[in-house]
Amino acid sequence: MLLFLFSNLLFSFAIPSHAEEVKGTQKGIPVLLYHHILKLSENSSPNNTAVINLEKFEEQMKYLSDQGYYTASISELVSYMNGEKTLPDKTVVITFDDGHKTNYLYAYSVLKKYGFKAVSFLITNRISESPVPFNPAGLQFLSWPEINEMKDVFEFGSHTHGLHYTTNGIAAILIQPEQVVLEDLETSRDLLSTDYLAYPFGDYDAGTIELLKAAGYKYAFTTMPWNVKRGDNPFELGRKWVSPSFSLLEFDRLLKDGWMWYGNYWHYIDENRVSLQGWQKIDGYWYYFSTYGKMLTGWIKLAGKSYYLDETGIMKTGWIKQGNKWYFLSENGVMKTGWLNWRYKWYYLDRSGVMKTGWLKEGDKWYFLDNNGAMKIGWLKERDKWYYLDKNGAMISGWCLINQKWYYFYPNGSMAANTSIGGNKLGKDGSWIR
Repeated sequence: MLLFLFSNLLFSFAIPSHAEEVKGTQKGIPVLLYHHILKLSENSSPNNTAVINLEKFEEQMKYLSDQGYYTASISELVSYMNGEKTLPDKTVVITFDDGHKTNYLYAYSVLKKYGFKAVSFLITNRISESPVPFNPAGLQFLSWPEINEMKDVFEFGSHTHGLHYTTNGIAAILIQPEQVVLEDLETSRDLLSTDYLAYPFGDYDAGTIELLKAAGYKYAFTTMPWNVKRGDNPFELGRKWVSPSFSLLEFDRLLKDGWMWYGNYWHYIDENRVSLQGWQKIDGYWYYFSTYGKMLTGWIKLAGKSYYLDETGIMKTGWIKQGNKWYFLSENGVMKTGWLNWRYKWYYLDRSGVMKTGWLKEGDKWYFLDNNGAMKIGWLKERDKWYYLDKNGAMISGWCLINQKWYYFYPNGSMAANTSIGGNKLGKDGSWIR
């Protein structure tokens, strides 16, 4: 069953007492969580969040390699947690749940190509005695021969023997009799000779932990999306689910301590795993997090002021284009309205912040803004008619002395030419003929 639930997420949402700049560097070790891999051409369920395309998986592994990441084994992670081993600053643990055949068919070769290690948590009653044919339209699981072949790259842990299912939405591991659960856990542990387990669907409680201990397990992984750190409860270790929709920028963000993907939103947690709220400056950029800790994107309005956060959540400044409309955001991110002087040119932004072009009436005066939004001054030819805009950009009407010549402009601002105004003859160029 390809389900992925963020249950038992035990962090609190609280407002921090300060909003100093946060450094989103790596503290602790990110443990990444994958499930099933299919080629893009094979994936008939692109919205299934437990299936990542092979092409994207390889792109991510190449990124880890190019960025110099070290992939640690679980035994190395345990030594790190116990203070017995120091790992490189750029260290990651790669895990897979369920034991799909594509762990062998696709992940194994990619990981081997980059010299990476990984862990596969197996549902042991689904392991076959011999390899089964692959069919991307369905689900197949690993065989013992494939598992043995993969041991140069993979370690194997338990995902229970046969308790990877739910009843009325509740994980079997939580509702089956204790003796049934204990025997299942012991069977899986004996088959794999492992000390490690990943909770099905991330679901567990205090009773589950006691049964794990009784069955001989020493470490268990949840779906709480934060890095593993020294001092963490060995039966409540976090893992970060890799969404198949992640860009490389988002994948990089996932690797950093503090950032976590939960409920289809980005959140940022402090060292106490308290979700931050409001404006936060992280690695030199400003982000805004809602009351529930969600990182917001797009337009937001706070205290009557509008701000724009791009698709990565970063507060924008300067000119931005939305569709075919331009807006300007000040240095503190506030959307500007009205007249704007930028790089010695004047622009006008209406009440909705949209940069205007063409003719603009402000009060009883007319102005002209070119296609780039800049206010024009001096002579302007528009639709085969001439206009004159004074040094403040205001359109002239009536008689006007320009460069020692007199011109006449009609009430609509257009220049008169080849005519007489009040007995005064105007030439072809519009100037008064004395």
